Amino acid sequence: AAPSGREFLGLVRLMDEALAAAPGADLPTLILLGRHEEVVSPASVEALPAALPGPAALEYAPEGWHMLLRDRNAQWVWSRVADWMLADTPAPQPGD
Repeated sequence: AAPSGREFLGLVRLMDEALAAAPGADLPTLILLGRHEEVVSPASVEALPAALPGPAALEYAPEGWHMLLRDRNAQWVWSRVADWMLADTPAPQPGD
């Protein structure tokens, strides 16, 4: 079933809350945007890294659409997220 107006309004409010919280996100952040995104404004996502106080990387999923983690090309997204996480993880120190 299609979402109701109330559900859609709830989603919009959630996105507004996430954007308002962005200045508090001071951890390294990977932002992925599907090249074929049709739901979220790419311009608003592209502006997000500048709103974050911590380091942020914006990358494009070449064949991605809206729900990147569930997309037909999700394997690429999973691999990219894993690579990014592992690259930003400090190497174990002797004795750890």
